[in-house]
Amino acid sequence: ASVALVLVTTVFFSSFKSSSVSALTRSDLKLLLDDVRGDDSRLVRWDATEHTSRRQEQGACAELPAALDLIADGQETDDVRALAAEYATFCITYRQSGES
Repeated sequence: ASVALVLVTTVFFSSFKSSSVSALTRSDLKLLLDDVRGDDSRLVRWDATEHTSRRQEQGACAELPAALDLIADGQETDDVRALAAEYATFCITYRQSGES
């Protein structure tokens, strides 16, 4: 599923690459990921944790466009692109409401 997300994201956003967004380093991505992830170490995430949801609302995903640029950049290393994809996954996974 994460490979499909990377592929779809890469294809879709490759034409929207933003020159105004600063490039993120591996260290930047690790810090951003740690911030939005919190202590969520689940292998499969059906929804965001309360921490992730709160951090999303507080702007922890402001660098999502830059992360998507890294995913689309064929010059980046696979490990940097993987960190960017993981960060993007945390940013687009929302908390499910209790009962419908």
